[in-house]
Amino acid sequence: MPRVGALGRVQHGALFRALALGCVRYRHGAPCGFKGPVDQPFDRNMRISSYVEREAHLQRRLKVLRQVVGAAGRPKKRPCGRCDIPCSCGARSSTCACGCSVECALSPRMLSSDPNEPVEPAIAPMTYELNAAALGESCWSCEGHVDAAGDLCRKPRLWFYTESVVAVNLLAQHVQLLADRKLLSHEWRVLALSALHTGVECPIFSLEPLLKEAESSAPPRPTAEPKGALGDLRQDIRLIGTSMGHRVRSRALSEIKLIELETSQR
Repeated sequence: MPRVGALGRVQHGALFRALALGCVRYRHGAPCGFKGPVDQPFDRNMRISSYVEREAHLQRRLKVLRQVVGAAGRPKKRPCGRCDIPCSCGARSSTCACGCSVECALSPRMLSSDPNEPVEPAIAPMTYELNAAALGESCWSCEGHVDAAGDLCRKPRLWFYTESVVAVNLLAQHVQLLADRKLLSHEWRVLALSALHTGVECPIFSLEPLLKEAESSAPPRPTAEPKGALGDLRQDIRLIGTSMGHRVRSRALSEIKLIELETSQR
């Protein structure tokens, strides 16, 4: 499982505790699971107070949304953080992103913090697309593996840094949209990770399937063309990545318009 960023090699489950990001669904004022009457709200007089720093929050939200929209078509910075190869354009710049593409043969190596251990091929496109969409900065990934018995012992996942819940929500909404359209074979979530004793100050999140891994003492075996659950999961992560860019940017543009409309009517 190659590292992608500053975390280095991290054993699964050794240093992080996952907290699922989700929402409570309400029906007639009562949250799902409530055992009382669902045709009446808990308290008709209950009101949620306005967020004191709402204006500042909207401005921060707009900033992130505009960054995501601005990354459309051509990212402003290279998605592969280590890449300093001169661009093929006239400027021959080592920072210009005009030649960057998910199809670049060098991207798995340039996405990794270790040039001798490139990002695994099945997770590399998703890693590239997340960076290119300005949703966060990838820091660790795994394409998923099975043990000698063929049981899933490492599920595909991508960890990334971001200080913006706005970016996390955009990614989570994209995954949920694919799930609602029955395009994913398994349930996926964006999870918040609580870092312990790593010195990492930036919040870390993980995109991963809600699936248990087999408890196996045998080492994972190479699986270039896996079948069964792992094959389905790799197809899922490929679809999430390849469809993410334009859908996330379209969602961000819609939210910008709603915020601007709200502020203009005050």
